[in-house]
Amino acid sequence: MPGYAAALAAATTHCSVIGYKEHAALLKKDRLPEIGKKQFYNLQRKEGKGTLTRQEELEYILQLLKAEEVHVRYRAEYTVDSNRERDGRVIKDLF
Repeated sequence: MPGYAAALAAATTHCSVIGYKEHAALLKKDRLPEIGKKQFYNLQRKEGKGTLTRQEELEYILQLLKAEEVHVRYRAEYTVDSNRERDGRVIKDLF
């Protein structure tokens, strides 16, 4: 089935962050084939996912609040690569 691999990859990414309804809407928007609800939730079990790490939770909450145009203050530390350029951030607190 064309696009199935891309739909499965998207489901793997989405399964611990958003629900099936939101995932199905994104697949439809991207014109990808639908993955069944049972298979979507089984991906979460197969990968041992089910809970987000503290950092993933903070990133997700920050993303949701910014999408709702809520101005959030947060304290973060940035990680740097060998060239001393920023390559990531670690959110410590949301205010």
